[in-house]
Amino acid sequence: MKFLVDMALSPDLAIWLRSQGHDAVHASDLALNRAADTQILSTALDGKRVVISADLDFPRLLALAGAAGPGLVLLRSGNYSEAESLECVRRVLMSVADGRSPFELHLPPNVPQELDFAFAFGGRSVAVEIEKANREKILRDILKCHMYLHAGADFALIALPKNYSHTHGVWNLFDFGVQRLSECLAYGFGTPDTFDRILLLGFQQFVASTNAPLSQKTRLDMRDQAGEQLAHSRYLVT
Repeated sequence: MKFLVDMALSPDLAIWLRSQGHDAVHASDLALNRAADTQILSTALDGKRVVISADLDFPRLLALAGAAGPGLVLLRSGNYSEAESLECVRRVLMSVADGRSPFELHLPPNVPQELDFAFAFGGRSVAVEIEKANREKILRDILKCHMYLHAGADFALIALPKNYSHTHGVWNLFDFGVQRLSECLAYGFGTPDTFDRILLLGFQQFVASTNAPLSQKTRLDMRDQAGEQLAHSRYLVT
């Protein structure tokens, strides 16, 4: 895996990750010692790296941007020793590797290469679609799952938030997904044996710094906090 270790953590963590066979760099290796959090995220996204940090601003910035990446490993207490940081990351890597491994699904040239990721587990391959915000795209996601199954995946999974917060309220995209799947079966869009291999996963979103469920109020609070930080940063620069 490819990692970018943030300045909040020791360069020794990147060194240890490299010793374990990973492609890891520390922010200081890339001359990002004084870089803004947004630049760290942009660099990681461009390099397809997972950010490892103890900075609670990162999940807030990703949530505000509605960003699909980069991936983030967050050490939430913020005051781990070097040994404790290494142990936390080691446990994360073990949980990811526990019976699961990356899987490359080769799609036909005429199929859009939009697969979020795929993995193998227990000898079976699973193609994954993550729908973060748009309930109108769920039918398209179901169609894409059919394409992945036709291309050789054993199962396809659509991950849907149960509390997507937006300007007009909070949507439960998981409920929408269940409804769309039921409608597909009722009106003959696909076959029951195919839908037996399409899984829906609902997940709850929380604010990393408070553990509060994501809602309109928390969304507005994060937006206000980010605005204040940006205004303060501009003031300091000028």
